[in-house]
Amino acid sequence: APVQDFRRCVEEARVTWLMDTGMFREKAEGERMERAMRGVRRMGYDFFVPRAGISDEVEGVRELRVVVENGGVAPFYQPWKAVFRIEGVADGKVVAEVRSEAGVMGILPGKRAEWVERMAVRGLEAGRYRAMVQVPNVLKGGRAVGFANAEWEADRAGWLTLGEFEVE
Repeated sequence: APVQDFRRCVEEARVTWLMDTGMFREKAEGERMERAMRGVRRMGYDFFVPRAGISDEVEGVRELRVVVENGGVAPFYQPWKAVFRIEGVADGKVVAEVRSEAGVMGILPGKRAEWVERMAVRGLEAGRYRAMVQVPNVLKGGRAVGFANAEWEADRAGWLTLGEFEVE
């Protein structure tokens, strides 16, 4: 039977999942297992936030801007929406949360999208706050969509920290 190049199949078909059936005919070890693991890591979507910003407060509102890039080989096929949150750094208390219309579906491989969300923050007590975003899994018990940033889950499981700001 002709042999297909696994990497080429992944890249041309833009797959989120593909099985190398030969891996199950015998116990794969060494270089074959290494190649298979590299191939699996190449599949699917790979979301990264190269830029995020938090505006100053204007009339009780802060604007969060997030650029999301898909560095993978496939788009995300479900209409899962982002959730933006502002919480206190010291106590983790959520002071604002918005379910956005922005989401990861439609961000094609090699492309970017910009999410902009306005957060009501009038009357916050003096202190330090952090802005965060997540794309929750709509399936019960499922993990949120991950981001390929060092700040992913740095402060809270399932959340990407976008930055911090001070209220005096």
